[in-house]
Amino acid sequence: GHNELVQVVVRPEDIQVVPAIQGQLTGVVKEVIFKGVHYEMHVEQAGYEWIIHSTQASEPGELIGMCIGPDEIHIMQRAEA
Repeated sequence: GHNELVQVVVRPEDIQVVPAIQGQLTGVVKEVIFKGVHYEMHVEQAGYEWIIHSTQASEPGELIGMCIGPDEIHIMQRAEA
Protein backbone atom coordinates (compact mmCIF):
# COMPACT_ATOMS: atom_id res chain seq x y z
CA GLY A 1 0.00 0.00 0.00
CA HIS A 2 0.90 3.66 -0.01
CA ASN A 3 2.79 5.33 2.80
CA GLU A 4 4.14 2.09 4.20
CA LEU A 5 7.36 2.42 6.08
CA VAL A 6 10.14 0.62 4.34
CA GLN A 7 13.73 0.16 5.27
CA VAL A 8 16.29 0.47 2.57
CA VAL A 9 18.88 -2.14 3.41
CA VAL A 10 22.30 -1.91 1.88
CA ARG A 11 25.37 -3.34 3.54
CA PRO A 12 27.23 -0.28 4.73
CA GLU A 13 30.43 -1.41 3.04
CA ASP A 14 28.59 -1.59 -0.32
CA ILE A 15 28.00 2.16 -0.40
CA GLN A 16 30.74 4.15 -2.02
CA VAL A 17 31.18 7.73 -0.90
CA VAL A 18 31.93 10.07 -3.80
CA PRO A 19 31.79 13.82 -4.40
CA ALA A 20 28.17 14.96 -4.33
CA ILE A 21 28.16 15.81 -8.03
CA GLN A 22 29.11 12.20 -8.89
CA GLY A 23 26.64 10.46 -6.60
CA GLN A 24 23.52 8.60 -7.65
CA LEU A 25 22.14 9.90 -4.37
CA THR A 26 23.23 12.80 -2.24
CA GLY A 27 22.82 13.08 1.48
CA VAL A 28 23.85 15.20 4.41
CA VAL A 29 26.18 13.72 6.99
CA LYS A 30 24.53 13.88 10.41
CA GLU A 31 26.99 12.00 12.60
CA VAL A 32 30.37 10.36 12.25
CA ILE A 33 31.55 7.69 14.68
CA PHE A 34 35.08 6.34 14.54
CA LYS A 35 34.97 2.56 14.88
CA GLY A 36 38.68 1.81 14.91
CA VAL A 37 39.03 0.37 11.40
CA HIS A 38 36.47 2.56 9.69
CA TYR A 39 34.09 5.42 10.25
CA GLU A 40 30.37 4.87 10.63
CA MET A 41 28.56 7.78 9.08
CA HIS A 42 24.87 8.49 9.53
CA VAL A 43 23.58 10.26 6.44
CA GLU A 44 20.13 11.70 5.82
CA GLN A 45 18.83 11.37 2.29
CA ALA A 46 15.27 12.39 1.39
CA GLY A 47 13.91 11.42 4.78
CA TYR A 48 15.83 8.15 5.02
CA GLU A 49 18.77 7.56 7.28
CA TRP A 50 21.62 5.66 5.73
CA ILE A 51 24.48 4.13 7.67
CA ILE A 52 27.71 4.05 5.72
CA HIS A 53 31.02 2.48 6.63
CA SER A 54 33.94 4.29 5.09
CA THR A 55 37.64 4.55 5.68
CA GLN A 56 37.32 8.25 4.77
CA ALA A 57 35.52 10.47 7.23
CA SER A 58 33.27 13.24 6.03
CA GLU A 59 32.34 16.20 8.20
CA PRO A 60 28.92 16.50 9.84
CA GLY A 61 26.84 18.87 7.73
CA GLU A 62 28.75 17.96 4.59
CA LEU A 63 26.82 17.04 1.44
CA ILE A 64 28.17 13.79 0.05
CA GLY A 65 27.37 11.60 -2.91
CA MET A 66 26.64 7.90 -2.61
CA CYS A 67 26.99 5.25 -5.27
CA ILE A 68 25.43 1.83 -4.84
CA GLY A 69 25.61 -1.11 -7.18
CA PRO A 70 22.18 -2.13 -8.48
CA ASP A 71 22.53 -5.56 -6.92
CA GLU A 72 23.22 -4.13 -3.49
CA ILE A 73 19.84 -2.60 -2.63
CA HIS A 74 17.26 -4.62 -0.73
CA ILE A 75 13.94 -3.00 0.18
CA MET A 76 12.30 -4.63 3.17
CA GLN A 77 9.00 -4.02 4.86
CA ARG A 78 9.72 -2.56 8.24
CA ALA A 79 8.23 -4.58 11.07
CA GLU A 80 5.66 -2.62 13.00
CA ALA A 81 7.06 -1.47 16.31
